Amino acid sequence: MSGDWLALWEEKTGRRQPEDLSAVLQVQLDIVSEELNRVWFERTSGHEVARLGSTDLVHPAPIGD
Repeated sequence: MSGDWLALWEEKTGRRQPEDLSAVLQVQLDIVSEELNRVWFERTSGHEVARLGSTDLVHPAPIGD
């Protein structure tokens, strides 16, 4: 794993403003195709995506199991 961990921590803890990605084409394409990607995944995998927009999910197994 590599990266600027200090900058990431600062951003996640509100000590630094996140990078403005509004002019990054790939980010904008991902935003507008999110619904299509969800529907396509459900159709091709047979799995339903639930809790749309939720970010509070925690895996029940402890780390290391």
